Amino acid sequence: MGVKNSRIIDSQPLSMQPKRNILYLTLNSSIGGTEIMILTLSKNLNREKYNPVICSLVGDGTLIREASNCGITAYDLKMRGPFDVTIIFKLLRLINKERIHIMHTYLYHTNILGRVMGWVTRVPVIISTQRSTDPWRKWYHRALDRITARLCDVIISNSIAGKERLIKKEKIKEDKIIIINNGIEKAFPCDMPMLHRLKEQCGILADSPVIGTVSNLKPAKGLRYLLQAFKYISEKNNKAKLVIVGYGELYNELEQYAEDLGVLHNVRFTGFQSNAIDYISFFDVFVISSLWEGTPVSLLEAMSLGKPVVATDVGGVAEVVKSGEDGVLVKPRNARLLADTIIEIMSNKTMRKELGENAARKIEQKFNTVDMVKNTEVLYESIINKKKTQKV
Repeated sequence: MGVKNSRIIDSQPLSMQPKRNILYLTLNSSIGGTEIMILTLSKNLNREKYNPVICSLVGDGTLIREASNCGITAYDLKMRGPFDVTIIFKLLRLINKERIHIMHTYLYHTNILGRVMGWVTRVPVIISTQRSTDPWRKWYHRALDRITARLCDVIISNSIAGKERLIKKEKIKEDKIIIINNGIEKAFPCDMPMLHRLKEQCGILADSPVIGTVSNLKPAKGLRYLLQAFKYISEKNNKAKLVIVGYGELYNELEQYAEDLGVLHNVRFTGFQSNAIDYISFFDVFVISSLWEGTPVSLLEAMSLGKPVVATDVGGVAEVVKSGEDGVLVKPRNARLLADTIIEIMSNKTMRKELGENAARKIEQKFNTVDMVKNTEVLYESIINKKKTQKV
């Protein structure tokens, strides 16, 4: 498809559009928390008013396949590297073909690209999304974010911590940023036959206490500290098992680290699992060991299942977990403290039950799909109405 006119989408006012075509643009199509939120939002939008289109720049295509299976138009632009300029022309053609009215982007690099491309093609509404606190950003990342932020209508942060990061570090104006919490459907545990089958596949006996996490295996998740903590736990209880569900760049390195620590025989690396909730169903304690975060979707899923949670106090985690009430927060990078907290919860059945029940109740009330979708749609309409007013 050629680019006949990259500005054609501006030829018909938003007020005359029977449906608004929304491009959800993200960097990677591997399934993680961000991609789950994109799918959840796309599947639950009011289809009489909005038509979602999902696009990733790189990845293994999992997000694209999941979207297509749900009847959502989806594209993988197969970017070959950071200097692949053909991605500009591919995105131009896509915006033109799908007649995009709202550009909604996720993650730093895609936010920058989406803002510029949306401005060039005169997409009527441009929205960026802040998913984490991203301490890795250098001065030039922050400068580029601040400069291009002028091209978008609003930035959605999924946490107060993310918003404060943009204000303090990126020097982006506070009124440019709005908070919309992540939201998930109520999670339900898998049935007993499936639970027993998964435990058997993992080589876990009925009397083995199970500590688990669901995570992308990357530096931000602090999984080396979780493995160190598990070494301490194993010294107290050699029947304990650690299950790490997920895949990522550190998979082989973490597996080797577990062997170096002498605990690999009690650690299960499952790789990516599309049914991660089924694995969480047999965890006795769910752990987040991250060094920085936004609002982890796996944390919401575990709490929705009524699992007691131990999590590091980073990013937006404390906005979800009230320590001592519906989970326990610990300082990051402290394996001994993490281990001692897990051991305390593992040894107190009453505490586990109370934390889990409170956690499930909080997720249902404050981090649900209905509110997330409603708040996002209200934001879309408010920007559209504001632009219509400005044109009068």
